[in-house]
Amino acid sequence: MSGIQEWKNSICLFVNVYGEGYKNVFLENGRFITWFAQNRQWEGTPVVQRMINCAGGKTSEGTTVKATPVLLFCRNKGQGYVYCGKLGYSGHDPDRIPIRFVWELLDFDRISKDEPFQDLIAACESMFEYRANPLSTGVPNEEFNEERKEGKKLLKKKSKKKKK
Repeated sequence: MSGIQEWKNSICLFVNVYGEGYKNVFLENGRFITWFAQNRQWEGTPVVQRMINCAGGKTSEGTTVKATPVLLFCRNKGQGYVYCGKLGYSGHDPDRIPIRFVWELLDFDRISKDEPFQDLIAACESMFEYRANPLSTGVPNEEFNEERKEGKKLLKKKSKKKKK
């Protein structure tokens, strides 16, 4: 299972961090994560609007949305899911299909020392260097490095808005 599970009182994201399909990456030592909506979803899709407005607010159409907890579960290849806590919306790129989100892990301070979480971060970091075999020199994995760069751009955009 991966993707979005929408419930009446929350939304759960089930994320693979091992690189098949979407390139979900942790940023800033795991405090943030990039995540992609499904191809059939766009900015006006009700579940996407709930996520964008997870703290409560108004949709792009002006409809009031109640606060909705967004909860994150991540897994590495061949492993079970790890609960990574509640997410805070940090930004999204509506011009990209599928939509790229950047989420803040609101429980980061609590989970950052947990071994299962540290294993996820280590697995994600290993994706940034590809080795053809254990003895070869690491070479950059361009897809993951590009995703990290794009995720950081969204974070910078949000921090500029906060300063204004």
